[in-house]
Amino acid sequence: MLSICKKRKHVIETIRSKIDSIFPGENPSEGYGLGVDIENFREYTFGDDFRKIDWKISSRQPYISYPKFMIREYREEKALHLLCLLDASESMAFKRKWEMAIITLLTLIELARRRKDIVGVVAASGKDTILNTGFIGSKGLSDYILRIICRGELRPHGIVDLKYVTRALSRNLNRRTMIIFITDLAHDIDDLNYFISVLINKGHSIGMFFTLEEYELSIPSAGLMTIEDMERDNTVTLLDKFEVEFTNRLLKEHFDKVASLLRLYRVPFVILTSINDIIRNISAFIEMYRVIKVRAYV
Repeated sequence: MLSICKKRKHVIETIRSKIDSIFPGENPSEGYGLGVDIENFREYTFGDDFRKIDWKISSRQPYISYPKFMIREYREEKALHLLCLLDASESMAFKRKWEMAIITLLTLIELARRRKDIVGVVAASGKDTILNTGFIGSKGLSDYILRIICRGELRPHGIVDLKYVTRALSRNLNRRTMIIFITDLAHDIDDLNYFISVLINKGHSIGMFFTLEEYELSIPSAGLMTIEDMERDNTVTLLDKFEVEFTNRLLKEHFDKVASLLRLYRVPFVILTSINDIIRNISAFIEMYRVIKVRAYV
């Protein structure tokens, strides 16, 4: 059983309070809001947020007996659709990767709740969708997801077929959607390229969270070592430090290819190597969410 299952309510409340503390008192307005498009300008009145002052417009206003400040009013943001795509392949079962992925998912759901967006969760393994919530309100979704995981109804197995997943999403997503993929580095670079290019060309915006164990980025030189491929049930034995160094070069080359691909398509991504990374890097979640929301909104 995952350690988070022993304190389910505490985990969710911790995530909620952390996110809520970053957006104190921010409530959506009925008319003008915090959107990305400027709707209008009007004169500053007492109580307005001074950060909305447009200094260029204000400098052109006639000075009578006092300076006249003009503030920007933004078009209210529409509720957008966020699809959290969870990699539920066997490689995600390695050590604490699955637990990191679940906490990442819960954090995104709670962030969507705070931003008043509509959320869908899809967990995929092989050519199966082992969970598809559809797009629903985020209220209560964290509790539901964690409950079915802790009952053992959702656990990693098999191999994700990214091309199949891509085709399924292309058919079923009928409007611009924010897609955040929670996964690891165990993907063929061509499959990952297909996934990103097809969905971006369909008008969707994409972000990625990679949950990794430290040894997946660099294997320590510690004598005889056996590496297991959990998805394909293969093992490789490293006999000396030269084989370890060679393997590390291959790991670095693969990581560099993935990073280059993501930079090419301007896909924001975050590397997580511990559960503490998630709590410490809430700002990284918020920034990614902001970037992909702007791209989906415009």
